[in-house]
Formats: sequence, C-alpha cells, structure tokens
Amino acid sequence: MKIISKITMGLDKVSNTPVIFLFLEKTHLALPIWIGPCEAGILAMALKKEKFDRPLTHDLYINTLKKMGYSITQIVITKIEKNIYHSNIYLKNSEEKSVIIDSRPSDAIILAVKNETSIFLDDDIAINNAVEVDFLGDIEEDRDDLKKMLDEFNIDNMKDYFNKGDE
Repeated sequence: MKIISKITMGLDKVSNTPVIFLFLEKTHLALPIWIGPCEAGILAMALKKEKFDRPLTHDLYINTLKKMGYSITQIVITKIEKNIYHSNIYLKNSEEKSVIIDSRPSDAIILAVKNETSIFLDDDIAINNAVEVDFLGDIEEDRDDLKKMLDEFNIDNMKDYFNKGDE
C-alpha cells in the first residue's frame, strides 16, 4: 500500500467538477478523485481546520465513534469498479477490536482530515490510476477556479446555517 502525503483540490475544467488530488508519498504521482460540490465545500473547510459551533455530519460520526470507544486508525482506498472508487474506514477500540466500514472516498478523506488519520492507497490503484504530477496541468489555476466555485457555494452561509442550532 502507498501512503498519501498531501491532499490538494482543483476543478476539472471539462466537467466543472471538484477534484481531490491525493499525492503518493516519495513519488511524483497523484490520484485524482472527482467529488461533488458539497463534499468539496466540507473538505475545503476541513483542510482549513474551520470549526463550527454545532457538529456537522462528519463531526457527528467521529463523536459517536469516540463515545462508543472507537477511533479511526486509517483510511484505505481499496478498489475501483465501474469508474467508482471504494474505500474502507478502519476502526479500533480500547480492547483492540477492529471494525472495517465501507465508505465513499470523499467521506473517508474528510474523516481522515478532521481526525488527522493516515490515508493509504491500494498498490493496484496507484499503478493503474495515479498520474504524474507534471500531467496535472496548472494546479494553481485549478485552485483559483475551485476557490471561485466554493466562493459561489458560499461557505459562510453554510456556516451560519449550521451554527444556528435548533430553533
């Protein structure tokens, strides 16, 4: 398995869809994963370590696991089927009981970022789907396009909505 050393985001100019770039440690390779705009907004906030007064869904999941005595030990992107990536969330409790949960990579990556958990990539996926970083084009320009899309998504409105609490 390959470990992911860095995560960046961009915008696919053809489909106008957010893309996560998972950079493989000690290589010049990155795995692009296309995600939805809502997931991109949440991941962008997680990467910036933005906090909310009330827990968002991923925070709720982490908090529930902690209350049940489990912690997230790692995330593994396991396979690709019909052009869809699959991942697993690995959990462990204080008694060393392990649990593996199937997950969408976007959710697993958000959990990993929020929980500061390592992300791994199956060797076959790395070999067959990772691309040379040079082939990614101008990531800075992609980031500018993504920033514009996220600005239009209006994270502040989303933040205000979630911070209102139960009214």
